[in-house]
Amino acid sequence: MRLQLRLQFLIMKMCWLKNQTHQSIRNANYTQNIIPMKYLKKIKSRIRRWKFKIRRKLSRAKILPANQTHDLIGSLIKSKTPAAIGKIGSTELMGLKNLKLHQKDPTHLQGPKGRRIIHKLYRNSGVFPENESTYPQFCDIYTESLSKMTLLAPWFPKGELRIIKRYAQQAVLISDNPLFLLPMSPDNMHHWTHHLKGKTILAIHPFTQTISKQFQNRSKIWPGKDPFLPESTLKTLKVPLYDAIVPSPFRSWAEGLSIMKAQMAEIDFDVALIGAGAWSLPLAVHAKELGKVGIHLGGATQLLFGIKGKRWDQNGEPDFYNDAWVRPHPNETPETANIVESGCYW
Repeated sequence: MRLQLRLQFLIMKMCWLKNQTHQSIRNANYTQNIIPMKYLKKIKSRIRRWKFKIRRKLSRAKILPANQTHDLIGSLIKSKTPAAIGKIGSTELMGLKNLKLHQKDPTHLQGPKGRRIIHKLYRNSGVFPENESTYPQFCDIYTESLSKMTLLAPWFPKGELRIIKRYAQQAVLISDNPLFLLPMSPDNMHHWTHHLKGKTILAIHPFTQTISKQFQNRSKIWPGKDPFLPESTLKTLKVPLYDAIVPSPFRSWAEGLSIMKAQMAEIDFDVALIGAGAWSLPLAVHAKELGKVGIHLGGATQLLFGIKGKRWDQNGEPDFYNDAWVRPHPNETPETANIVESGCYW
């Protein structure tokens, strides 16, 4: 009990430090002459990671270790066992917590907090149109998808375990490192990606042109005796960029989901690797319903194909970058890309 109180106090202190760092980043004109911006962001990131680690210890949740997670995902791929694997996105979690855990009065969506959440889902996760009726519909679809997940990787932001316990009790909880493609080393013999050898991969992502080109260079992107992305067959399904960036060809997020599900059903594949915003987790479940393996990797999907992004290089180029890595193709880089988290995927 005493240890729990100390850890809770430490979390509160770290939250305060994170907020102070966030204010410093906002007030860049004042801080840039004292602490370089990249170090402020690095400090904020480390505080955030430590906070999640402490929450994990406090939760006492039974999480499958990373190596066992890699092996389990690999065995599902190898045996062609239908499965849906993934994690809850941060913005999606924020929306679920607000509507499913805390609010009973639907009129709260008309208030400042409700409008703010609706806007974040629209801008950062692609849930549209940006209105009060779309938000509850999204939450209903998303929680139904959670109830069908096979493996779920918690990363312990506040309130996540409550959502999992309520809507995804059947899911086996796994380490989140494998879904962030960690460790980024082809020498890790446990890595689940080795089991993609000989399989037909369906990449569901906005950067299909870049992915197709980079797939031909995979031996250079991931050099090594046992390639991180082995010999396999690639197929792609183009995901439209968020409506906040480029006007969508769909009338709504739900309509887009239905259309992409139908498109998936027309494609023969073994494993779907998915990075499609708030569509990702429901599409992973649909892959399972088709008798396939669906893996929601989110932003990390582009890393598997050697595509750089600001999210990963903001503190200096990561060790796994090399000359074979590229930025998304100009055709897949709209002028409005910075709308989503300062262009973190470009």
